[in-house]
Amino acid sequence: MKLNKKIILVSAAALMALSPAIALTQNNEPVFAASKKATKKTIKTSANGITLYNKKGNFYTGKKKVKSNSTIKTYGNPVWITSRISLLSSDSFPIIRINNGQNYVWLGDNGYIKSNCLGSISNKGVINIARKGYVYDKNGKRLKSYRGGKATVTRNQKIKYAGKLTETSRELYYYVGSGAYVKAKDVSQVAGKNVMFLKTNTYVYNKKGQRIKKQGTLRKGTLVTYSGSVKAASSSDDFFFYPSESSNKDPQALKQYKIKGKVYYALGGGRYVKALNVSKINGQYVFTKQPTYVIPRADMYVLNKDLKETSKVVRAGSKVKIDQVLIDTDYTDPQLYVRIAGTKDQFLYWTDAGDYPDEDEGNFSFRFFMDDNHNFAESTQSLVTFKPGLEKTTPLYNDQGQLVDLGGKYLEKAARGNFLPENNYQVDYARYIWVPSEKKAELFYHLIGTTFSMRDPHSKYEYTWVKQNVGSVYVKASDVTFKGLKVKTQNTAEEATKLAEK
Repeated sequence: MKLNKKIILVSAAALMALSPAIALTQNNEPVFAASKKATKKTIKTSANGITLYNKKGNFYTGKKKVKSNSTIKTYGNPVWITSRISLLSSDSFPIIRINNGQNYVWLGDNGYIKSNCLGSISNKGVINIARKGYVYDKNGKRLKSYRGGKATVTRNQKIKYAGKLTETSRELYYYVGSGAYVKAKDVSQVAGKNVMFLKTNTYVYNKKGQRIKKQGTLRKGTLVTYSGSVKAASSSDDFFFYPSESSNKDPQALKQYKIKGKVYYALGGGRYVKALNVSKINGQYVFTKQPTYVIPRADMYVLNKDLKETSKVVRAGSKVKIDQVLIDTDYTDPQLYVRIAGTKDQFLYWTDAGDYPDEDEGNFSFRFFMDDNHNFAESTQSLVTFKPGLEKTTPLYNDQGQLVDLGGKYLEKAARGNFLPENNYQVDYARYIWVPSEKKAELFYHLIGTTFSMRDPHSKYEYTWVKQNVGSVYVKASDVTFKGLKVKTQNTAEEATKLAEK
């Protein structure tokens, strides 16, 4: 995104518009109890890679370096920087409206064109039309007129986009010297005290869940200290976080208090804030185990279990409840999806999994991030993988328990460019089959499909894959590792044995 930012120092007069906040002074500086182990003018950076900014909020290009998990001195009060961000390069531009399976692009002034009419868009918001077409309303109905003229567009016509080209964002920064600033949301401690980052304006409550009005409003985007210590997360914790964004092991949690069915964190002195209003603890994003919701930045198609578009659409700006985050690893760049709550096979696509979690990325924003330790294939399919030592033979059987002759080849998924997909194979049921060579019934899984990618080790070329129809085949359960959704076993070993004896 292109950033055009200016710095704004919030004055005491500006703060009078808000109730006095326990976490802020009249200079809008967060108040923290001083620690004996650190001076009041210090911060500790989070465990993630730290980005520095200059006084205009652009990326810092000076010589100063700041490491993760380091305590550094700050100068003056934290300052607010208002950012003006270009929307032209965002994931949600141009704004898409979907009607009856057709994508429309918003021009502004209540007019839309079909997406195939869209050519280029200049940095001043001038749209170049790629082909002739009509102008429609938000429901896909042709307009009779548009902007005082005909509701049509012609090839190479220039139309001024009437929507917003920029939006503003306001964030708190700490000055660390040499012209460098650190964002408040990248801070884990202030003056030696652990802190929480507030995602929204927040009230303070007592132990009965009643608002303490004299405590005022804690401001969105600021840091507040909390009471209590962090511990290993347990199954009873609704919210948790990881030691760093690069690890999804050893989840941690701050003590949570249930008051009238809602979860709170303690500030100390009998004061509490709602956990829903806290997006970071100790500089790390907070995750939830509970269903949450996402807000699409543009209209989106709902995807089925095969990640194909359905006719169902969710609208931009709507709240969509989700109950799982999944990663599809069957790509060079793993992709991230969310499951719509209350369904087993309806999903929305976010973006590359490597960008998760990040509030500024993706096709929708998260009210709260959810744990992404869910493999898409394993969460939606029943899979088997041949055990070590059998990957180069991949024995397949027919329904008579006899080995299928593969002509020296073996199952292996073909490479896509430099990417080698995992050799997982879908199965749809389990069945006991009498194996004549072993004179006993064995458990087998039935593979979905009849044609598979095969590798020929005797081929002239080292990497050669061919498609081969092997018919309806099974794999022996003892030869594979099973993962994913359970499958039904159609019979018993005794039934298979009796059938073979007839």
